[in-house]
Amino acid sequence: MDPTYVPPVPVITSMSAISFVGQPAVLINGTEDISGLPSGISILISMFDLSRDVTQIGDRRQVNSDGSWQLLVPDYAGDSVFIVATASNGASAQTAPFTLP
Repeated sequence: MDPTYVPPVPVITSMSAISFVGQPAVLINGTEDISGLPSGISILISMFDLSRDVTQIGDRRQVNSDGSWQLLVPDYAGDSVFIVATASNGASAQTAPFTLP
């Protein structure tokens, strides 16, 4: 495992408000540049809500082998959030804060 590898900042490709099991939710799709991903390193994507004491919302999801990822989170419309890519070596990168629709 490469201890110096730092994942790129996650890129959001789409975000849409949906209904999931009768509850409002946001489906977020994105990509991670895995072209320089060393062997033995994986990347997890997670979201944190600045409006709720930097609480993680939704589940962590592993980046797919093609670099794509998807998060399904509760729709806390208007909350300020950010997404974090965390490599299995502990390094991370995050998006700038943005507002949920």
